[in-house]
Amino acid sequence: MDWKVNDTVALPSTTMNWFELDTATITAYDSGTGVATLNKKLSYYHWGASTSTGPQYNGVDMRGEVMLLNRNIKIQGNETDAWGCQVVTSDFVEGNLE
Repeated sequence: MDWKVNDTVALPSTTMNWFELDTATITAYDSGTGVATLNKKLSYYHWGASTSTGPQYNGVDMRGEVMLLNRNIKIQGNETDAWGCQVVTSDFVEGNLE
């Protein structure tokens, strides 16, 4: 990873409560261990693991994402069969949220 001090990150919810998003600023980062120190304590629980949980959950990786908010990315594809680049997003909610 190329995290940097003063990068702003967001950790979305890993529960059924979609509003449990935390944002923070990285104050220190060790590229050898991957440990990032944040400027504040997180308000919500965010689940993670060092390896994919796919084998335990029928191929679904249940780990939470970490989003980098203050730097842009450029997605560029090859010109293959008239497809330059494809970005697929989805949203799926199952069950009663009450």
